[in-house]
Amino acid sequence: FSNTTFTLSPEWGGFPDKYRVDLLDPTDPLFLEIGRTFLEVQESYYGTDHIYNTDTFNELDPWTEDPVYLRNASRAVLDSMLGHDPDAVWLMQGWLFESSWWTPSLIEAYLSGVPDDRMIILDLMAEAQPIWNTKGLFGKPFVWCMLHNFGGNQGLAGRFWKLLDPLQARQQGANIIGTGISMEGINTNPAVYTFMNEVTWLDSGVNTRDWILQYARR
Repeated sequence: FSNTTFTLSPEWGGFPDKYRVDLLDPTDPLFLEIGRTFLEVQESYYGTDHIYNTDTFNELDPWTEDPVYLRNASRAVLDSMLGHDPDAVWLMQGWLFESSWWTPSLIEAYLSGVPDDRMIILDLMAEAQPIWNTKGLFGKPFVWCMLHNFGGNQGLAGRFWKLLDPLQARQQGANIIGTGISMEGINTNPAVYTFMNEVTWLDSGVNTRDWILQYARR
């Protein structure tokens, strides 16, 4: 692979440099070949619904702020999918945009490499640190997700009042196409998850205090 383009992964979590690894650059032709081949093998085992999850820069910021590079990098990911499946849609976590590295202009550059109808973004912690209405997702369809829980931590915590935001997003004309739950642990606070799954189907708001009192009586 002497003619292949690699970049060195950035520092992560305070680990020494010896743990940094070489990453195949998305703009290298080998990236397209590996991506296409991977999907061929995956489909041979599992079939396809034409939606493919790939996350490129989660907690690993790109090596350059060049908007042309960012646009080409995202386009390469989609092209690797389209090389296998002409109906491919890229499902991507929006977690990478939580990094302060990603300014609105850099997000726009990265997302501009993919047509709106070829991408769905999971706004992964929208109940606490939403991307869709702060930095922006620039027209891309998104799923409003509640993360709520890291590592299965226990506690009677939950942002009930924020779980009405998907309804407000619809009313504001945002390109929201669904809601999701992206927790890292289960059985931590059943009331939060019950509320989240109930209000998803409402056409209007609900008084959270009244709902909690009714839940406690059930």
